[in-house]
Amino acid sequence: MGDRGRGERRARFHRSAALALTLAAAPACVHFDNLEEPIELATHAGDWRDQVIYQILVDRFADADYGNNYGYAPDHMARYHGGDWAGIEQNLDYLQELGVTALWISPVIKNVDTDAGVDGYHGYWAQDLTATNPHFGDLAALRSLVAAAHEREMLVIIDIVTNHLGQLFYYDINLNGQPDILIQESGKFGKPVLHTTEYDPDFDPRGIQAFTSLGEAGPAPIIFQHDPATNHMPPLPVIFQDPAVYNRKGRTYNFADPDQLLHGDFPGGLKDVDTSRCDVKQAMVDSYARWIELTDADGFRIDTVKHV
Repeated sequence: MGDRGRGERRARFHRSAALALTLAAAPACVHFDNLEEPIELATHAGDWRDQVIYQILVDRFADADYGNNYGYAPDHMARYHGGDWAGIEQNLDYLQELGVTALWISPVIKNVDTDAGVDGYHGYWAQDLTATNPHFGDLAALRSLVAAAHEREMLVIIDIVTNHLGQLFYYDINLNGQPDILIQESGKFGKPVLHTTEYDPDFDPRGIQAFTSLGEAGPAPIIFQHDPATNHMPPLPVIFQDPAVYNRKGRTYNFADPDQLLHGDFPGGLKDVDTSRCDVKQAMVDSYARWIELTDADGFRIDTVKHV
């Protein structure tokens, strides 16, 4: 594909992708009555239904760079196994022989490394939207993969998450400044023992509430974790370190409840982002559009979009 064609493709992508991300997040900042002409959404890749799309969970596909195999345990189902972008690139000829015309790769950004004995090998526990996941390689390796795919006229789709971030904070329900598993009630008849983890408390439509010995004490503050060993660190960009950008209602346990579906933390402690806020939507658009600019990838698949 020539430079002119690719430039036109890129321009069409930025117009349509930015708008699509904004509308997918929430319509609150778009005023349709003020539009003087209809919006035409265009795709730079033709009709995606014409593509033979091959989904790749990067960590589980192929390992070609042993230098990024730290903290991994290939014999353990829930740990990193060592797959990386270089491994995909080495197998592009094989994929092309299968008739693949588009690769859909798992998220590329830096994740919480491990939580409760399980690794973030799948890529859906975002911690830093601006950095590559070092388990898969560096930016040069990702750019090399995309370029090699394009040489074979194959498209590259990057998986992204706009609904939530990883397990980056806990709710300080008992106001003691440390994460706890709380045991409440006496266990007597009519008062069953309740176990509440401050990492992942059940949904409360009012927002998660704090309490003291005197009873409820208003909204529970959230406290970001600082554990470099597992990459439980405050999120980036820095806007996501503001408690106000999260819905803070706790874990969804009833997906039939629209409030929980849209505003609850995703089970496993994944913190729901308030995508009704214009600044949050803009941060998402800016962060992910940057990956297109950096890598020349061709599109996004948006994870958990029905929860946004």
